[in-house]
This record gives sequence, structure tokens and C-alpha cells, in this order.
Amino acid sequence: MTHQPQLLPEQPSPEQAARDAERAEYPERLREKLKDPEFRAIEGFPLGEDEDILALSDPPYYTACPNPFLPEIIERWQRERAQLRQELGLPDDTPTPVPSPTREGA
Repeated sequence: MTHQPQLLPEQPSPEQAARDAERAEYPERLREKLKDPEFRAIEGFPLGEDEDILALSDPPYYTACPNPFLPEIIERWQRERAQLRQELGLPDDTPTPVPSPTREGA
């Protein structure tokens, strides 16, 4: 009988363990956010119990309510993207803010 190669390591890498630990924090952060009446007042917020919303969610990437983690996700993606572009020797393509025109004499 031939030897079957092990496709998945028995122990996660330190990077994977750190990501898993970080991911485990998000349900608790969402649980705390669900207690905020202003958050629940957002248009389109689902009717339901906190536990139901948590059961249907996979934070931070998917939540069964308006996603409070989107700014964090986008910020992380932009940092990772800039780092990768730098590692690959690609130019920085971060848009520079364009100053808004001012009216003279207004």
C-alpha cells in the first residue's frame, strides 16, 4: 500500500493560530455591538434575537445584520495590498486626495 501524503498539518502554523485567535474574537465583538441601540436603529436591521443573528453570522466577513467590521476589513486589505505591491516592486497606486476647488470671492 502506498503512503498517502499528509495534506494538512496536524498543528497549525503560528500565523494560522494567530488568525484563528483573532477570528474567535469577532463573534464576541458582534455580540457587544448588538447591545447598542443606535446600531440596532440602522435602517434594514433585521428583526430577531441576538443569538439568531449571531448563529447566522460568520464575522467579520459576513454578518446577518449591517456589518460593523467592513471598515476594518477594507483597511486591512489596503495595507496587505500595499505591502504586496511593494514586495513585487510595483508602483504605489494609492489615490492622492484631490483638493476641492474653492470659489474666490464667494
